[in-house]
Amino acid sequence: MKKFMMMALLIVAGIIFMPEVNAATVEELQKWGPTTHIDVTGDAETGYTLTLNDNAVQDIEILGNKNVTIDLNGHELTNYTANCSVIYITSGSTVKIVDKTGKGKIYLAQYSAGKPVPVIGNFGNLTIEGGIIESNQPGSTGVMNNENSVLNITGGTIIADKQGSTQPEAAFGVTNLGTATISGGTFLQNYQLSVVQNTGTMTIAGGVFNTGSTGVEHYSLIINENSKGVANLTIKSGDFNSDLILNNVGDDVATISGGNFQNPTAVSKYLAEGLTFDENGNVIVKPKEEATPITNNQNNPNTSDKNIIMILGLVLASGCGILYALRKKFN
Repeated sequence: MKKFMMMALLIVAGIIFMPEVNAATVEELQKWGPTTHIDVTGDAETGYTLTLNDNAVQDIEILGNKNVTIDLNGHELTNYTANCSVIYITSGSTVKIVDKTGKGKIYLAQYSAGKPVPVIGNFGNLTIEGGIIESNQPGSTGVMNNENSVLNITGGTIIADKQGSTQPEAAFGVTNLGTATISGGTFLQNYQLSVVQNTGTMTIAGGVFNTGSTGVEHYSLIINENSKGVANLTIKSGDFNSDLILNNVGDDVATISGGNFQNPTAVSKYLAEGLTFDENGNVIVKPKEEATPITNNQNNPNTSDKNIIMILGLVLASGCGILYALRKKFN
């Protein structure tokens, strides 16, 4: 825990890290050819497809109003420059990530302590259909969906903290400040921080959410909090396999209308009216003889008093430069 606290102190709100930008645009990747291990087909009018033919080390910027599909094709895509995201998507661009052959992965191979960046930073419209996205940088997140941006996750695997590491890092899996929909995929909370952090509007309509590490004191799978009380989370379906499932804070709104929950008692206060749980933790319609349900939007007491929840808040980006504002919340 001391190491975790020291890490948090290194990340100071208000500091903008603006290293030299080495990221390549789609047009540059197309011009450079096979040396990048990324095959580029298509054009600006019909849309581009980037297909990895081997493991690739490259910072990629999707600039302008482009339509781009990235196929990991079973390979790894990592960043070349410390403090640069692997993929950076600007406003107006639409990007889809697929992995047609399986086991492809995106993660940060280069990073500087105290200068976190997301693995993928989205300011446009991002859909994730496949691949593994692993956050492994202290204070970072796997996918950052910024304000006024759209994120759809229909498949793939999101890992919060490096899987199997003997020195796990404190990192989120998905952080949403805009609008996000999760309808599939696997989400693994491998160490301490939540695998899903919502400060915007999020709908979960599918997916499997697991706690990976054993013997580690961890926070809830999902945290729903915005300092202005405008975070809105709706859970319609999904499998949630943890004793600590959801932490909804203050005036933020969390509503559950479906899904399967390992610890239904911990989230019963968020149930929509007229619903209850069966003996297997599935959400069902409440029989008429049962009492009036408890309303939602109450603070979730299921986190330990010893826990210190790190909330990753304001994020601004300019190419590779990312501004993170972190604050601590003691429960």
